[in-house]
Amino acid sequence: PAGFPGGSTNIALIPGTTTPVTIDNVNNGDFNCPGPPTGPCMNCDYYVDNCAIADSAMDGMTTVLEAFSLVECGETYHIKLAIGDAVDGAFDSAVFLQEGSFESSLAISAGLFSSIGPNLNGILYENCGFGTLTFNRSAGIDQEALVELELTGTGINGVDFTTIPDSFLFEAGDSVISLNVSAIIDNLDEGLEDVTLTITNTAVSACSGNITSEFTFFISDDPEPLVIESVDYAIDCGDTIVISADVTGGYGQYNYFWNPSLPNQPDPIVSPGTTTDYYLLVTDTCNSISSNDTINVDVPVYPPMTTGVENMIDLDCLEDITIVPDGVTGGNGVYTYEWYENGEYLGDSFSLFYTGGVSSSLTFIAIDGCGTQSIEDIAVLVEEIPLLVVASDDTTICAEATVPLTVDVSGGEEPYELEWSLDGFDQDTIVVTPGESTQYYISVTDLCGNVVSDDVNVRVADAEAFFTMNEMGYYGIEVQNFSTTANSDSLFYSWDFGDGSFSEEESPRHIFLDLDEHEVWLTVHNEYGCTDSTSLITDPPASIYVPSSFSPNGDGLNDQFFVVANELVDYELFIFDRWGRRAFYSTDQNEKWNGRAAQDSEFYGANQVYLYRLRARTEKGERYDLNGTITLFR
Repeated sequence: PAGFPGGSTNIALIPGTTTPVTIDNVNNGDFNCPGPPTGPCMNCDYYVDNCAIADSAMDGMTTVLEAFSLVECGETYHIKLAIGDAVDGAFDSAVFLQEGSFESSLAISAGLFSSIGPNLNGILYENCGFGTLTFNRSAGIDQEALVELELTGTGINGVDFTTIPDSFLFEAGDSVISLNVSAIIDNLDEGLEDVTLTITNTAVSACSGNITSEFTFFISDDPEPLVIESVDYAIDCGDTIVISADVTGGYGQYNYFWNPSLPNQPDPIVSPGTTTDYYLLVTDTCNSISSNDTINVDVPVYPPMTTGVENMIDLDCLEDITIVPDGVTGGNGVYTYEWYENGEYLGDSFSLFYTGGVSSSLTFIAIDGCGTQSIEDIAVLVEEIPLLVVASDDTTICAEATVPLTVDVSGGEEPYELEWSLDGFDQDTIVVTPGESTQYYISVTDLCGNVVSDDVNVRVADAEAFFTMNEMGYYGIEVQNFSTTANSDSLFYSWDFGDGSFSEEESPRHIFLDLDEHEVWLTVHNEYGCTDSTSLITDPPASIYVPSSFSPNGDGLNDQFFVVANELVDYELFIFDRWGRRAFYSTDQNEKWNGRAAQDSEFYGANQVYLYRLRARTEKGERYDLNGTITLFR
């Protein structure tokens, strides 16, 4: 309703709103489980859909919501719960209240946490582990607070458990205080003893009285012995079953030790192939040990499996046959089948349609529902027609040359399938250009699957010309021949010295009759016609020739004087008459003296003997300083 009598307030609200929580405003549409939601969703963040769980659950519920109200210390408040059920009385509604949630934030809460394990919190055991008492406050943390403890119950402080003080102090800023406490071993059979702590917060200044809360923990004598209760099982081969053990007594967590080895749990899953005993030993957190327990899983034993098939079959090539086993007996009577040829799977039928190709081995496997196998091998003998394969003879070629390779095939069963070692080549004749010596393989398969192969070796021969040249005598050479050949037993040489002379020696010598440069060529070839050539340029020696006379009379013969030389880089020529006057001077080797009396004179010099001086340097650094006479005849 919009209002409540006596100024009451509804605090069951959707968080952050003033809207009351009802089935109409927290839901996932109008639908009935297990059908799909129809939508639209209302306040989905606070809705939990339960359609996927057991029929006994409500179709949906809210998340945990907090009903909150500010109160004043010392005042009395009343909380009333009202729930409306409208429209259809067949649908149930419920409200769940969290235990201990109706308390002031100034109350001190407590808990006892066991070192043995979380499932034993709240209990102290006389001969195992210890506990930690933890006190918490959620308000007034910025202030110092004195907490008083009153202990009541059948357990006696300092007698049945280590002494717990009657008060302690929260320092300002502290929100948690922890105290270690242990049960005292008194060897008395006292049963389960209880201890109730009444916890009083005396630092409440705004209230006319203190805020109290209570917490109860327990003290236990020695636990009951670890006891295992189990039953035996009977299954068929191949079945899977959960074997379970019910363990009581002891402390804390149980550890399960199975033999044969299984996971550390009370209900492992097993699938034994034969009758098996599973032995179980259990220990707890405090190392108590149970007695051994045995769980028997009985699996029936079936008679051995037998399979009737022929062990040998004779066939002609390409002959068809249906192989039918005589039958399978034994096992559990539920069978599956597998056929293999030389380890390759063929099928799973009881019989096998088979075409003879080459002699091979068949395997028939019968498997019953327990996984037991009966295996039979069948030798298939196929009469073989000899297949003859003859490839080309081995050969030798020169580098970058091509050669045809052929294969002749006869016998067997046509058609033939040819495969050369060169990818993509499947003809009886191929042309190859190997870069190096190569072995080529040819494999031939006939229609019956017979395979015969042959090979051809193609060697690649080569010839390489190479030599060095040394000077010999005035203008002669001797050569050192380093030419080589590969995949050949012989090498032939042909020399051309560039002056019209030739030789077929391996490393000849040669004298030149002029002073010119010459290109010396060497050509080599081997027995397969592989050739190569190379050359070097000769370096003629430096030379100077100064004529002793000339006749500048215009008859076209010996009309000018000049120096014959080669390889000169510095040149200077002086010519003087007999009185010491200079008749000619030049620094150009190609400039000639025409017999004039002076350098630019129009008159010829007199018939007489002239003196010359020649200074020169060759390209190799040799220097000349020559003097002599020249006779002029005109």
